Amino acid sequence: MADSEEDYSASHDEADLPEGEPALPHVPRPVTSRVSMALWTEPRVRVLVVGAVLVLLIGLGLGVQSYALWARERDLITSGTLVTATVIEANGSKLQQRQRWQSDLLLEFDAGGKKVRSLVGLAVQPKKDDLFILPGDAVSVRIDGPGITADPAFAQPNGLINPKYVTNKVEPDPLLHELFVPLIMVVIAMAVGAVAFLAVARRRAVWKTGTLQPAVLLGMGQSAIAPLARAARCYLVESRDKSSTTVYLPARSVHKEGDVIWVVAPARGRGPVLLAATYA
Repeated sequence: MADSEEDYSASHDEADLPEGEPALPHVPRPVTSRVSMALWTEPRVRVLVVGAVLVLLIGLGLGVQSYALWARERDLITSGTLVTATVIEANGSKLQQRQRWQSDLLLEFDAGGKKVRSLVGLAVQPKKDDLFILPGDAVSVRIDGPGITADPAFAQPNGLINPKYVTNKVEPDPLLHELFVPLIMVVIAMAVGAVAFLAVARRRAVWKTGTLQPAVLLGMGQSAIAPLARAARCYLVESRDKSSTTVYLPARSVHKEGDVIWVVAPARGRGPVLLAATYA
């Protein structure tokens, strides 16, 4: 018996369906490489697999990027040159007005034998007992000397050095904190992949032990998950409640409403329905 809310699908790259009953192996049917490929490429399964792969690739890409940024910051903190920088501006103002230390600070310091400036947002409170900072205050920072001299702004009279070469952190952030989002995406990808695996397992069980039954087409249309196929709503002739289900016909199929197609349905209970022509 078919579940009307289940998405049942089959490969849509085959030729038109045969008119007569297809010849299928006896139960339990073998799961050949062709059958396995058809199970994994059904529209409902395929959309899960593609989604899992995309999320996994994005997560891995973000993970590599996040690790590279973390490693660069770690090297800057552990190997950078400690210098004393002077606050030139705080929040764009040179006036002697108290600003919170989280403000954007224009710092001036020595690097590569000359005075350079960089617009920096401090990561650590510079004064232990004071939340405020003034233009003219001194701040200890670590700098990447070679990186600064290689920065195009270094050769410009009033160029601002990239702030990635400057930090006042005393230790890097935990790596797990930096990789949290990528790890979550990898977990999501694994969960979606597990759902796809279970969907294939259910369809594999139907293929091995299901019954070959005729189904009457009730209507056809397009589907977002299989735009190159025709989503066909049908009901199983041998089903008691005549509940409808959906299978996917080849795009070149000439079948229309009222035609009979052959499907493999669960021998007992509810479950996915497979288009028999795909496996014949």
